[in-house]
Amino acid sequence: MVTVLMPVYNGEKYLCEAIESILNQTFTDFEFLIIDDNSKDGSYEIIKRFNDKRIKLLRNSTNIGQTETLNLGLKVSKGLYIARLDQDDLALPQRLEVQVQHITDNPEIVLVGSWCLFIDGKDNNIGEFCPPASRQDIIDYIVSVNNPFPHSSVIFSRQVVNELGGYPDFAYGQDMALWLEIMRHDYEYAIMPDFLVKLRRHDSQAMQDPDKKYLRFSENIRLQKKAINLLDASSDARKSGRKLVKRSYGDFILYAIKRFDISSLSRLAFSPIFRN
Repeated sequence: MVTVLMPVYNGEKYLCEAIESILNQTFTDFEFLIIDDNSKDGSYEIIKRFNDKRIKLLRNSTNIGQTETLNLGLKVSKGLYIARLDQDDLALPQRLEVQVQHITDNPEIVLVGSWCLFIDGKDNNIGEFCPPASRQDIIDYIVSVNNPFPHSSVIFSRQVVNELGGYPDFAYGQDMALWLEIMRHDYEYAIMPDFLVKLRRHDSQAMQDPDKKYLRFSENIRLQKKAINLLDASSDARKSGRKLVKRSYGDFILYAIKRFDISSLSRLAFSPIFRN
């Protein structure tokens, strides 16, 4: 059995579409674990309207954040494998069928991602994401560019991830932090060159709060440096990764200056994440 895990927080705008995209899968042997993280909008009521025995709905008594909610899901789920989908993304109809078949045929693989389509708030296609498929190219990509496994595209072994301690304690980068743990422990992983999910890009995702912007930025830098230090990437990829870290640092300084954000500039000056 597979568990599809979807944390939800104030996601009412696109939630119905996301849920329906799972319920309409060609592969049907799954439980759909939806955990509402104490939403303040109508998300919980929307989920309750679905009458499908595959849905298992939980609700946190307080807002605990996505990482703790994901780890709760790992504890209570029943599936051998966990397939992820965010509350505003869409799974194409054969997504589970294709990924479950691949991971069943290759039991040594513990993490599988896929190519993705980008859509806007009105479901219009606005781009594609086609990360590399070979093991070495995946390593070089995560070291020199960024995360090649979008969270909504993955299916992974629940047992292995639980043995690794679940999702690491990152507010925004918990997915990449987990992939790095899987990779550094030398487990097998793969990216399928098939478009299996649609990732939504919309205005409400923008990080307007400077504190949240800084936290996401600092996590990204920490994870990029961790990838450079831990993984056996090519020398060119390592050089590109170090340049990326420096460029990201400069970009954030410009952002903070434009906003006259003295607090972020002060934190940057004393932050250990930029020490070699």
